[in-house]
Amino acid sequence: MNKISVAFVLALVGSLCGCATTGYRHASETSSAISGTKLLTVKIQQNIDVAVTNLQSLTSQEGIDLRQPYERLSTAVNTLDAQVANLTDQAQVIKARGNAYAKDWQKELGSYQGSAIRVRSAERLNQVIVDFQKVSQQFEATGQSLRLLLTNLKDVRRYLKTDLTAAGVASIQEQLGDVTKQAVSARQALQSLLDELNRVGRELSPVTQVAEQPSPSTEQPSPSTEQPSPSK
Repeated sequence: MNKISVAFVLALVGSLCGCATTGYRHASETSSAISGTKLLTVKIQQNIDVAVTNLQSLTSQEGIDLRQPYERLSTAVNTLDAQVANLTDQAQVIKARGNAYAKDWQKELGSYQGSAIRVRSAERLNQVIVDFQKVSQQFEATGQSLRLLLTNLKDVRRYLKTDLTAAGVASIQEQLGDVTKQAVSARQALQSLLDELNRVGRELSPVTQVAEQPSPSTEQPSPSTEQPSPSK
């Protein structure tokens, strides 16, 4: 066999192996992207807490240097700005990988010889597509909530940059209350997104999930308080 034939055979074998593993590799890659996004989601929740804590510090304490909570708030806003942009990018990555996964899966449907398993595969594909649609919708809802919060946090920071005084803080009490409420809504949206990512990530993972077993009770029986009867 000449060199060209050997090269052709190796390329053919490689392509066949690639086709055989494309599906679960797509799923595994998407699951990995979801895992990274889950960590980012938790970090955003924590950063929102930092921002709200320092907003409250501006108004809930007397005799403090307002510059300290303002600087911490400003840092939290900068971090949140970068995190929201990152979350938007991650949403696009997960969407693209999900679409590629579904596209390859669709191509495989025609290769089944038996109709029963082909139908079952098509049903699973439809369910996976629905799952990705739910994730995309939750990404969009979360993004809207975060962008609203971020816009108003930036406005508060801009205002305080000019008038960082007790009177200045007092003059925007209503706006600060609104931002705090928006922060609660954003955290709830993030939690809903995290729940969806957890669910879909488990379904796409090639690692089977171990069912949690109830742990045996470690409590020791309380000593009896009953006094022994005197011997007769």
